[in-house]
Amino acid sequence: MTAINLSDSDRNAIDFYEENLNFVKGFGLTNLEREERRMFKKGKTLVEQLAAATKAVLNPRNAEATRWTAEEYDAIARAYYTHGANEKACLAEFRVYSERHSDYAIRLSVNSCKFLDTSVKDAKGLHDYANGLLLALQALDATRFQGRR
Repeated sequence: MTAINLSDSDRNAIDFYEENLNFVKGFGLTNLEREERRMFKKGKTLVEQLAAATKAVLNPRNAEATRWTAEEYDAIARAYYTHGANEKACLAEFRVYSERHSDYAIRLSVNSCKFLDTSVKDAKGLHDYANGLLLALQALDATRFQGRR
């Protein structure tokens, strides 16, 4: 089943679910025959799956879509290595590579870089960082960037 190609039995199950939803809310599933209960549950499952798929299409900022890739960590590490803690310059350089993350997420990653940078002594506040970011920074300069957990 895909969001676009529903089988006839899928459509029938969704129709049955929608037609009987108020009845089931009022009287419960026990008042339906066994096959009707199965059809109702199948329709409910399909409606929930379609709703989740629609939400994912309408809101691409789900966890999978916003997970940082190793290449993105490399890009932000290079930007930080070149521009230091200058968030605007790092953001501009990162945007040449990718548009996937919000400006706020990129600013957070720059602050993470600053926290991992042993040459910056006054980095405060952000004590969490991605291991992929640390590895990308250490690939540029292993002695300068260290984890601090």
